[in-house]
Amino acid sequence: MTYTTLPDFKVALRDFDGQTALDGEYTRALEAAEATIDNFLGFDVSAEFDSDPFAVPAPIVHAAYILARLQVDALDPAFEQQARGAAEALLRPYRRETGFA
Repeated sequence: MTYTTLPDFKVALRDFDGQTALDGEYTRALEAAEATIDNFLGFDVSAEFDSDPFAVPAPIVHAAYILARLQVDALDPAFEQQARGAAEALLRPYRRETGFA
């Protein structure tokens, strides 16, 4: 079960036009972001929070939206690097010991 939603992601993107043409791409970006977060944190976020999307801490959800945006928007490389750093900063407190520094 996913803890991000397409409607919330569209709000985060400020995509208010009601078009659905990019919904498939947005959904794939959200799935990729959640997989990236699971790998970074060292655990399955959905399983950890008993598949309750409301139990997932807001910083993890926000990081997912940041990472998904990087998948769908062509951004300046410097801004993209800064956004990745912001997402990692949000996630770092939840990271489990992975054995790597």
